Amino acid sequence: MIVDRRSLDPMPIADRLIAAAAGSALPRARVNDMTWSSGPALHVVRLKTNGPAPDLSGLAEKFSGHLARMNSILGFMGARIMPGGAHPWMDPAKQARLWPHQEGDLHAACDRAFDCKTHGWSNVQGVHVSIPFEDDREFAGLHAATRLLLPIMPAVAASSPILEGRSTGLLDGRLEVLRRDRGARVPSMTASLVPEKVFSRRDYERRILKRMYKEIKKQDRDKVLRQESLNFRGAAARFEDKSLEIRMLDAQECPRADLAVAALIVRSLEYLAAETWSGLDEQMAWEDEVLAAMLRDAERDGPGAVIKNPDYLRNLGLPTRRVCTAGEIWLHLAKTCLPTEGFDELWEAPLKRILTDGPLARRILDDLGEGFGPDRLRQTYQRLCDCLGKDEIF
Repeated sequence: MIVDRRSLDPMPIADRLIAAAAGSALPRARVNDMTWSSGPALHVVRLKTNGPAPDLSGLAEKFSGHLARMNSILGFMGARIMPGGAHPWMDPAKQARLWPHQEGDLHAACDRAFDCKTHGWSNVQGVHVSIPFEDDREFAGLHAATRLLLPIMPAVAASSPILEGRSTGLLDGRLEVLRRDRGARVPSMTASLVPEKVFSRRDYERRILKRMYKEIKKQDRDKVLRQESLNFRGAAARFEDKSLEIRMLDAQECPRADLAVAALIVRSLEYLAAETWSGLDEQMAWEDEVLAAMLRDAERDGPGAVIKNPDYLRNLGLPTRRVCTAGEIWLHLAKTCLPTEGFDELWEAPLKRILTDGPLARRILDDLGEGFGPDRLRQTYQRLCDCLGKDEIF
């Protein structure tokens, strides 16, 4: 999020930031080994690798370097970058401004169809991890493993407990507004965020994409929005790129924390896809509703969410447990799946903090204390901005 350096209010100047790097107000600019791009909201900037990375090692330093460059440019504009999954006091109806330049027609069409001046469209910041697959066989294994792990991801990734200046009662408010606002007019765009039991491209296109395109007809008479990118499930297949995009992760306080969470999830998925604890048929059998109920618990309680399903625990390598918290599951996965040697030491401190003190959302609430007001909220989020600038853990 681009915010005013003093007040931390949203500043809709992503076009000026990208222009400073690219020389013109493009929706995206290639800057050395990364791409800077806009979202629909003009106060949001995206940063991604130029194509697939062979592994996650070294990416935290690259992201941190680009964010430092962004902050340097924004400093001349009286602005800075704020981390986290959602701006804590933004009023999208009053403050959201959409990208007005090249590709602005696409954003305008999206706004007409869905009303983008809501939290779920203009006030959600996440980390997307795209994992490649080659064919239906690999897609089936990856999709089954991801569906199984997805419900407990907020327990390590939640960072959006505050909206409109108040505690939402959820550690992951971002996922709730995504589901509510993006699925309000076309429910098949998000479903429950947990993807359906679909394990081939043909079935995916038939059961998910075609249904979504049919539902969107009324909002998309010009047929400009009918594309894979409007699939906002927590894990969305991108068959054009042969990748599965995991969209469940709130943005953390700094790149080291973002990459640590990504590494833990990718390593855990590798174990699941290798059928280490349960076979593919067993993983594919899980019903959407069962996983969606677990997800809602984790959105609310994070690592404290209680899992009372022995079959689920067995599928994740805990065959002797009948009841377990999401936090205990992640501690088990970290100890089991992360290598003892050769693991990027930069990720160890963030993971230790997350697994010991809870996800960023819990640490934000602990720092705010009971009955916090606007001044206290700004103090906490100024510290978060400092963490991003220094690539330090909150």
